[in-house]
Amino acid sequence: MQHLFNVPDRVSASMNDYFKKAIEGSKDNTAPKFNWCVASKWSSLNDEDMAIFYKMKKIRDSMSHGTVYEDHDLPIYEAKQLAIKILQELQEYIIEPINREH
Repeated sequence: MQHLFNVPDRVSASMNDYFKKAIEGSKDNTAPKFNWCVASKWSSLNDEDMAIFYKMKKIRDSMSHGTVYEDHDLPIYEAKQLAIKILQELQEYIIEPINREH
């Protein structure tokens, strides 16, 4: 599947899993968008970052169904690190247009 869609090696494991789920008819809307951004635009993110995303998404989904977590059970540090990487990727879309306005 990886070569069919020209998936970069840095995200091959996560994207292969994504394609399998997509083919099986996954109803998830957030994950496909995240996967697409990682595969096509966010070149600094890799399989480990995608695993953190899925870990956070699983917790979020569980919380939305009533599961309560203690703060120490949440991946706060990993979430922060992932957010920083994404914001760095988005810099050209956020910071640079602002600088052009001034």
